Amino acid sequence: MYYPEKSLKNAKKLLVSPDLENVVSLRLEPEPKTCCCSDCWPLVWQEVNDSIHPQGPVQHEGQALIKVGSERCLLVQNESGPEILLLVTASLSVVAAVVNLIVAICGSLRKERKCPAKVKIVRRRSFGKKIAEDLLVEIDLDDSTAKPDKMKGIIEVAIKNSF
Repeated sequence: MYYPEKSLKNAKKLLVSPDLENVVSLRLEPEPKTCCCSDCWPLVWQEVNDSIHPQGPVQHEGQALIKVGSERCLLVQNESGPEILLLVTASLSVVAAVVNLIVAICGSLRKERKCPAKVKIVRRRSFGKKIAEDLLVEIDLDDSTAKPDKMKGIIEVAIKNSF
């Protein structure tokens, strides 16, 4: 089961943020809902681990801190969808690395035997005692015209506009 507040608090500690409000969660949620662990999506997680090497790997339902220059983001493998957590003050290079990682995950999903039809990218942030949730974009993985460059452009605009 996914607990957004727990995930944000974990990232606050690992990303060394003074306030929970400084942490942003970008989560990929498959439609229809399905398990997203490394047992169910072995190709996706192998390709993710290859792309973040020598950092990581993300073990079964684990997490990995990914360094981009002097900054970091956190990649978490949840049963209900991969999650990337970063600070609201993240540099453009961190945002670009996150976009590339999301594009890689979507590209790998198209090859996976249990590929969902769509993936939603949902942003979550803590504001006081509430968790705000926004749907940033929905990617149709069945759309044969959605090439990696086109997906990257759509994802990049959605994420950059959310900060």
